[in-house]
Amino acid sequence: MSNDKKINTEIEIIKAEQMPYSTSVFNSETDVISTTNNSQIINKNKNSKLMDIKKNIKLKFEEGSFVTSIFNLCIFSLGTGLLNIPQKIGYMSIVFGTLIIILAGLANLFTLLILSKMADKFKITKYDILVKYLFGNRASIIFNIILVLNQSGMIILYQVLIYKLLGGIINELYTFKKYENIEDFNNNSIWGNMIFRVIINYILSIFILFPLCLKKDIKKMRYISLFGLLSLFFLILIIIFECPFYIKEWNNDEILKLNYIDITKGFDKNYNFLKCFGTLFYAFSCHVGAFPVIASIRNPNIKKINKIFKYSINIDIICYLIIGFAGYFTQPINTPDIIIERKNLKNVNHDYIMILGQCCFLLTLIAKVAINYNSFRLSVLGLININSDLLSNSLNKKITFLFLIFSTLIAIFFTSVSDFVSLLGSIFSILISFVYPSLIYIKGNGYPLNNKYNILTCILVICLSIFGLLTGILTIISMIK
Repeated sequence: MSNDKKINTEIEIIKAEQMPYSTSVFNSETDVISTTNNSQIINKNKNSKLMDIKKNIKLKFEEGSFVTSIFNLCIFSLGTGLLNIPQKIGYMSIVFGTLIIILAGLANLFTLLILSKMADKFKITKYDILVKYLFGNRASIIFNIILVLNQSGMIILYQVLIYKLLGGIINELYTFKKYENIEDFNNNSIWGNMIFRVIINYILSIFILFPLCLKKDIKKMRYISLFGLLSLFFLILIIIFECPFYIKEWNNDEILKLNYIDITKGFDKNYNFLKCFGTLFYAFSCHVGAFPVIASIRNPNIKKINKIFKYSINIDIICYLIIGFAGYFTQPINTPDIIIERKNLKNVNHDYIMILGQCCFLLTLIAKVAINYNSFRLSVLGLININSDLLSNSLNKKITFLFLIFSTLIAIFFTSVSDFVSLLGSIFSILISFVYPSLIYIKGNGYPLNNKYNILTCILVICLSIFGLLTGILTIISMIK
């Protein structure tokens, strides 16, 4: 049997094994009234109506429902990139920042609709399997390597954030010398000392992250994503609520330096304007998570799936604009790397509401390291054809320990959240969210390569690849500096 036939056979087996779309767990019930008593009939009718209301509510929010699917897709995209948006508004300006956020969202929606069309056409609800079906085994391996690198980068990003947030919380609660904000504390206190940073980071990794990452079954953490999203929304509400109080404290310099339309601020030696695009590519990237959502939708059809994608991206755009403006207005001059690093209001020594939000987010990040590491481990084992159930505890400990040693080392030396988000967005998010969907469209639409739509798509792929590579290289250079 040839390699192509083997691949096709594997695909057919995978298709057959894919879970069928779930149907409603509720069945219509026939009320049997055994008595003719009028009061019993009335009570029965009331109970029936109450049960119908409960059913409708449960149907709306159970797994696979329209509302739940939108919510799940938002969980995949709304994350740490959200907290970096205010700084990017400062670099891109209020006007151009708004336009670029909207365009980035619409561009991601376009490629999501492409994947939806191709998934429906070939009846495949797994991203890597769709790549394998159209391009073969080697292309699928390359795609999975990209996913592995992206997952490892996200873990390092979470480690950087954990150290920063922990320092900020300690600064707010326990230090005798009060630093202006988290960034000031991380740079100018003992917390920024290299030896101290090495010691604390490895203590966190060995005694907290390592035991969590050893867990192969993370079903008990299935509500962490929900808790993380709620923590993020809690932080957003705090920023929005406190924004008017910050505006009242503006001085004349801050009012004059509000960046309404000047994009030249981003063209500096750190290439911040290009990094803005990388951040937005990362912020909207949810294409890997879109496939599990498609697979779980109850009574799916292409119109319903596309509607879910449209609602989800619109919610993302609204959230990014709100937090971008509210965060930027709280500190329009020297807007911090992540907005929760901002300085406190005058005459407010301890912002306890923000501290509570930071603590919740810190716990979420710790759990997310374990969740993402579990996905990383499964992806790596899948690449080398090893069943995760056959992985011994001793080998699991060795692999996990070595990975955390390596990831912690990178997190110690490269501490810029903005740079990490930009790097992940400019390389991996462009590949996953734009390049691969475009190639899938060219291969799967059935048109000849010289078709005008395919030519335009090829131009898009080439331009995005060059742009992403250039941004990634410049980001790495600025990180090394």
